[in-house]
Amino acid sequence: AIFVCSSAIAASPDPFAWKNVNIQGMGYVTGLVIHPLPPYDVYIRTDVGGAYRFDRGASRWLPLLDRFGTLQGEVNGVESVAVDPTDPNTVYLAANYGPAVNNSPVAGEVLVSHNRGLSWSALGLASVSPPVYMGANDPYRGTTGERLAVDPLQPGTIYFASRKDGLWRGTLTSPTSAQWAKVGGGLPSNVAQYQGNNVGMTFLVFDTSSSTQWFTEEALYLGLYGTGVMMSTDGGA
Repeated sequence: AIFVCSSAIAASPDPFAWKNVNIQGMGYVTGLVIHPLPPYDVYIRTDVGGAYRFDRGASRWLPLLDRFGTLQGEVNGVESVAVDPTDPNTVYLAANYGPAVNNSPVAGEVLVSHNRGLSWSALGLASVSPPVYMGANDPYRGTTGERLAVDPLQPGTIYFASRKDGLWRGTLTSPTSAQWAKVGGGLPSNVAQYQGNNVGMTFLVFDTSSSTQWFTEEALYLGLYGTGVMMSTDGGA
C-alpha cells in the first residue's frame, strides 16, 4: 500500500495592487522612461498632454511643459523621451516646436533639460531642411519603443529615429546646441515606402555589453515598422 500525506498550501497574496495613476494631465500616456542613476527619476510622455516627472517626496507628477504658452502648444505632443545615462539631471524630449510659418507644418525638434525638466533648450533639429516629421498623436503612438536615445558611451551624441525622415544623429557642440546629420550606412532614407500609416522607425536601443571581440563599438538596434530590426556593429556608421 502507498500512503500520501499532503498539506494545504496557502496561496501567496498578489504583491501588486494595480490602480489608475492620477497625473492631473490629459491624453494617452504613450511612454515611460526611468533614469538608471539615483534618484531614479521616472518620466512619462503623452500624446497631447506634455511630459511629467514623478516627485517621490510629494507623491505627485510634475508637469514639465506647462511653461510653454499657447503659441507653442504643439510641444505638448511628445514623440519620445530619453535620459543621459551618465547624468541624472539631463533629459531629452522630441516634439514639434515653434510657431508655424506661412501655414507650414511645425518642425520636429529635440529639446534638452539639464535640471530634470525645469527648463528646456532647443537643440536645433528644427532647422534642418526639409523639417523632420514628428507625430506624437499619430497611429501606433503608444505601441512603439523610444525613438530618441543617448549614446551611453558618448553621451554627447543623440539619435532620433523618425516616422518618415530616417535616422538622425545630433552631436552636442555645447550643453544647449547640437549639429545634426542624417545617418546612412544602408538605412532606408524614407521608411514611408514600407508602410502607409507614418509609423516608420519605432525604436532605437544600445547594447553596451557588446564584446569587443566582435564589435568595434557598441551595437545599435533599430526597429522598422513592417520590416523588422536592423543592427549596426560600428556605432551607427
